[in-house]
Amino acid sequence: MSIFRFIGNNGHFILFFLSIFLLRDKTIYMFYYIVGSFINYIINSVLKRIIQQPRNDSEIIDRENDSRTSKTFGMPSWHAQSAFFSTVFIYFALKKRNILYFYVFISAITMIQRVVYKRHTILQVIVGAFIGSFIGYLYFDI
Repeated sequence: MSIFRFIGNNGHFILFFLSIFLLRDKTIYMFYYIVGSFINYIINSVLKRIIQQPRNDSEIIDRENDSRTSKTFGMPSWHAQSAFFSTVFIYFALKKRNILYFYVFISAITMIQRVVYKRHTILQVIVGAFIGSFIGYLYFDI
């Protein structure tokens, strides 16, 4: 597996665990970040069920039943939403540009990989990034 594909598939997890590490001495921020990540996930799940726009690849392998299914939706992209939630929250919590640049880099690779590998459309990752950024800002500002 290439590094591009690995980061694209796991960028949101990389940023999540890195954020926990970076916030280890700021327990109140860590608490808000973890709760905010959970709320961000719920919002993404609800939006996918409301919008019901299929993924770009429209059919995925259901490994449990060893068959193909099209029961997942792609709008908004969870990977992009999660990555940008982390990016915005960590920037406001730490206010360090070098960390911001790294987070933006990982988030951008995640978005690009999702489109290149046809897991999402460009619109799905852009909307996911916007929603994640917005929730990250709102949740930090609470």
